[in-house]
Amino acid sequence: MPVQYAGNGWLLVGDALRSCVNTGISVRGMDMALTGAQAAAQTLISACQHREPQNLFPLYHHNVERS
Repeated sequence: MPVQYAGNGWLLVGDALRSCVNTGISVRGMDMALTGAQAAAQTLISACQHREPQNLFPLYHHNVERS
């Protein structure tokens, strides 16, 4: 996983966030990309509602780790 998940004007989601797993038997990624997109959406909604863009990056990091 990257050290930084988000920056000024950007969020990493899906393959850019390296959220895929190849076990040799199966490859997972679509489900992880969707949960990452959901975490990004929750973060952006929360940041807009609370007008606290400075909390966007730690909140997104937390949401990604939790998902």
